Amino acid sequence: LNPKALIFGLVLLPGPEEAQFLPRLGLFLMMVVAVALVWGAAGAMSRMGGGRRLHLVQRGASLWLALVSITLIAGVIRA
Repeated sequence: LNPKALIFGLVLLPGPEEAQFLPRLGLFLMMVVAVALVWGAAGAMSRMGGGRRLHLVQRGASLWLALVSITLIAGVIRA
């Protein structure tokens, strides 16, 4: 639900005068709602298990961010 991602997604939509605009806008809106529900459910589930589950979620998130960072740095070094 990053606002930059929403703006980026809206920029990729076809122009309002094109026939595919409304179906693609509808698909985009459904994806935004789905992602919001997934994030909300993940947040609720991380709180249900007490401190241990929240700790595992935090560790998983930090590993994911480390992987993304390493991938970006490797791409910059190769370029």
